[in-house]
Amino acid sequence: MHGQERKAVCMECEYKDPSALCNRPEDGSDLQDYCLDLGASLVSIHSRAENLYLKDLMNVPGHSDVWIGAFYLQSRWRWIDNSGMYYSDWIGLSTPTSASCGYLRSTKGWANSVCSTNRRFICVAKFGSC
Repeated sequence: MHGQERKAVCMECEYKDPSALCNRPEDGSDLQDYCLDLGASLVSIHSRAENLYLKDLMNVPGHSDVWIGAFYLQSRWRWIDNSGMYYSDWIGLSTPTSASCGYLRSTKGWANSVCSTNRRFICVAKFGSC
């Protein structure tokens, strides 16, 4: 994954080494706090390779989209871990002022919706930080 190696961490997750997918659906509004309590952050995606890896990770039968750390603030999309958003895969972007949280779609691309929607999510941490 981007820069330093990271690992996905979460309680109640399905692991595909070295990452984990949190299958407990939650709304997007408090997930960063949950991830921070684990010494992690909601996932940010910085390349096509990372995007494909996460799509493979979330390919669990019976499950769908996952929250990522993308959010809309001050007229632009940002990553919640403060890294730059230089790669994106937006498809079907809704009005960001009313749908300000981003998610990775199970079919293809990213989309946005209101943050109160329940979805699975992915937290990541640098190796050695947990």
